[in-house]
Amino acid sequence: MKKCKSVQMPVSFVFNVLSLLGYLDGHMPCHDVYLLCCELQSQIDEKLEAMQKRDVFTKYTVSPVGSVERENFRKQYLDLALINPKWRSGTEDLTV
Repeated sequence: MKKCKSVQMPVSFVFNVLSLLGYLDGHMPCHDVYLLCCELQSQIDEKLEAMQKRDVFTKYTVSPVGSVERENFRKQYLDLALINPKWRSGTEDLTV
């Protein structure tokens, strides 16, 4: 399957589409429409997760080196990226 090109979209668009899907789900019982809504919901959820990960990573990179804030953003990003805790260092190691 060919990979589709990614595009950026504003958060307000995502929430408007979610509202529309909620309306369609309650008023249109057609099975095909339901499957389409589920697929769209899944794709939107993936986009929101990617946006959240990117936001946390950006906050990590712009935080002052060695600060508690930076370390907290690093840990939050590792959690969002589903990095196994066994593979993580206790703190950020700048000597590598």
